Amino acid sequence: DHDVLSYCRETFSSFGALVDMLQDSSPSAQRNLMAEDSSDDVERTSLTAGKIPDVASAGPFKRPGVLISAVGTHVAAVALLAMMWHTLKKALSPEAPLLTWRTFPLHPFLMTLAFGFLSPVAAAAWRSYEHLLGFTHRQVKVFHGVLMGVAALTGLLGVIDMWLVHEDGAAAQVAKGWAVHFQSAHSWVGIVALALFLLQACTHTHT
Repeated sequence: DHDVLSYCRETFSSFGALVDMLQDSSPSAQRNLMAEDSSDDVERTSLTAGKIPDVASAGPFKRPGVLISAVGTHVAAVALLAMMWHTLKKALSPEAPLLTWRTFPLHPFLMTLAFGFLSPVAAAAWRSYEHLLGFTHRQVKVFHGVLMGVAALTGLLGVIDMWLVHEDGAAAQVAKGWAVHFQSAHSWVGIVALALFLLQACTHTHT
């Protein structure tokens, strides 16, 4: 019991000495201590609040999901465009040039270029180029916007090309009792999809 009491006295004595030392410390020392604590708080706050991590410097392999989806999107887009070119060239335009205005084969190629290649690449660029390639946010934004704008223009040209093809064959279609334009669900769904795409592009140019 005596040993326990002695230990308690020594502990409280040491604690009291520490309190006295803090109370007797000079105002300048206290200000320096407070300044150090404030500096630490600011540094911690800057690291945890309102600061975007520099993920671009982490490298592509730090985010394998983004890397896989981006590579997959680019490969699929190129493969789809190449397959469409090969199919149209072999089946519909084996001798004539494929990129001929006011011809039927040009329509599916332009639509595939717009919505099977340019749009997916633009979406993948927005999602991944800043993280994987080190592009700035502004560079990615401009690149994405340009590709989406070209996609919208290409899709519009594809619809105009098909419209003119129908106009050229209007007499034969009327003779068969067909409508010149909007003959199927494909044409209605396609024009609605294009209109929504153009509307989305126009309403998001300010973001």
